[in-house]
Amino acid sequence: MVAHAQGDFQTTVNELKFVLSRLHEIGGSHAQRVLFAEIYQDALLCEQKQHRIYPISA
Repeated sequence: MVAHAQGDFQTTVNELKFVLSRLHEIGGSHAQRVLFAEIYQDALLCEQKQHRIYPISA
């Protein structure tokens, strides 16, 4: 969540992709799990936008 708030979308994606399927194990409400999934999806979209705006050159 902190990485997303700081605009570090790559870290957000890398960290959340492994835990999303296991959030039920740590508890929390359905709404909290949905929020994590929405943050992940937003980070994916923002990361894709960044790559289109600033293409990586080799």
